[in-house]
Amino acid sequence: RTLIRDLHRLEEDALALGQGKVVAPRPGPIENIDRVQAALSAASSELERRASRHHLMLNELNHRVKNTLATVQSLAGQTFRGQMRDASEAFDKRLAALASAHDLLTQTSWEPVDIRSVVERCAETSAEAIQWSGPAAVLPAQTALALCMCLHELLTNAMKYGGLSFPAGIVRLTWTRDETGEIEMVWREEGGPPATPPERQGFGSRLIDRLTRTEMGGDIARDYGPGGLTVTLRIAPTAAGPWNNDFG
Repeated sequence: RTLIRDLHRLEEDALALGQGKVVAPRPGPIENIDRVQAALSAASSELERRASRHHLMLNELNHRVKNTLATVQSLAGQTFRGQMRDASEAFDKRLAALASAHDLLTQTSWEPVDIRSVVERCAETSAEAIQWSGPAAVLPAQTALALCMCLHELLTNAMKYGGLSFPAGIVRLTWTRDETGEIEMVWREEGGPPATPPERQGFGSRLIDRLTRTEMGGDIARDYGPGGLTVTLRIAPTAAGPWNNDFG
């Protein structure tokens, strides 16, 4: 009975260790089990110390990234002073979007993040004008960062020239996930002016195209219709992380 009891406790300690909990030392009457229990306890304490150091380093990294972005913003302000006011404001907003995405990823310790959190964070400046829906899906940190930048560029364009430039305009943002794990995200502008292809591709469009291909492993399609712009983004399964790890 003593052996069975101590083995059950040892199993509980192993499960607690796997969940990241601290296992308290608990000497027992059976020497071999006692040594294993002591080893589990010591391992849990060491893992807790490492997790604490990891968290501290992430916070320090985030602090340094913010300082770097602030320095870049200051340099840009000096560079653009007295010229190209629109370009300066666009640059500031891109930096702000990048900083916001970094904040989200720091909160999750740069672990895979739910796509819904990414959309909510990156669309918060126009939350009332953007109606979004889609299933939970896990994105690696770098993919989430790229998606946030893409959404910022689409949002900026919609507010200046597209559906959100009209008072009654809205954006419907939806996404689906197929059996292979590929995400298809559709950005559809409604209630604004008719969409016409631009005479030349701007920086924002080039940025979206590059991020979609290089960071999300997918592709992009644009439809310029009388009802407004529709953009379809596809994120490859390899860039979308472990789908079985949903967030509910």
